[in-house]
Amino acid sequence: MADLPAASVAKVAKLLELAREYAGKLEELHAEIDALLGGAAGIGVAMKALEHTFDGAWGVRYAGGQTGRYVWRPTTDKPHVKRLIKLLGLAEVQRRVWVYLRNEDPFYVRARHPWLVFVGSINSHAEAGGASEVVPVTGCKHDPACKSDQQHTKKKLKELRT
Repeated sequence: MADLPAASVAKVAKLLELAREYAGKLEELHAEIDALLGGAAGIGVAMKALEHTFDGAWGVRYAGGQTGRYVWRPTTDKPHVKRLIKLLGLAEVQRRVWVYLRNEDPFYVRARHPWLVFVGSINSHAEAGGASEVVPVTGCKHDPACKSDQQHTKKKLKELRT
């Protein structure tokens, strides 16, 4: 077999990385199917529970205790709901929701505590309840692992330049 040109090797490396990503997603699907067959609730139930918690807490703060008042943006919000539950677990994310919505920081109050600001500041709401777990950067393979999306982006850009 003849030596492959560098461009082909790079292309094969990218395809292999994609195949690994798909294998990971397939593994997640198998775990979800096993959980459902075993009688456990699926991720959809946990997502609804988290959305209900956020909506309820937001309603206490901004809608006089009414629920169903927070306006979700499914295409941008739902993937974050699912990701945070998988990374931290439902109970921990729900605890952080309450910490976030009690926060009197003027930035949060002016913005009326939106979901995406919560997602972007999730780690800052960990300490208040005693937990100090940091959300890892999704897909980071650096050693040591990146502590923020910004740090990960800088490392990736540096790798691409070299």
